Amino acid sequence: RTWMVRHPKEIVVIWLSRAGSVDAKGTDQFPGASLEDKNTFWSTYAQIFDGMLLDNTATPPQSTPINDIAGKVLTFASDYEELTNSSVYALDAALYLKN
Repeated sequence: RTWMVRHPKEIVVIWLSRAGSVDAKGTDQFPGASLEDKNTFWSTYAQIFDGMLLDNTATPPQSTPINDIAGKVLTFASDYEELTNSSVYALDAALYLKN
């Protein structure tokens, strides 16, 4: 977050995954992590980047000019539904990333 504040024209892309798998879900994606663990992780992540996470419904990254999303964090999430509870502040890695 501090780096983002110091570099307000940058866009940071973060992919939340275990071992780079876009398709694994549930315990295949995050072994040993309960749904509660995932909710806690996402809540903490969202708090850290509060105000910086790109709302993908209001400003879709595929069609929004780069200048309009400067200073934002674009998040891709594997196990999107469980990890983020289908948050508008993340994109489903399985739909957008090919690995």
